[in-house]
Amino acid sequence: MSLNTGHEDVTGLSQMAEELRSEATGFLAEMRR
Repeated sequence: MSLNTGHEDVTGLSQMAEELRSEATGFLAEMRR
C-alpha cells in the first residue's frame, strides 16, 4: 500500500511539473516577442 501511495504522489508531482513546464515555456515565448 505504501508503494501505491508513493506512486500516486510521484504521478501528482509529475503532473504539476508538466503544468509548470508548459507555463514556463509559454512565459518565455511571450518574453521573446
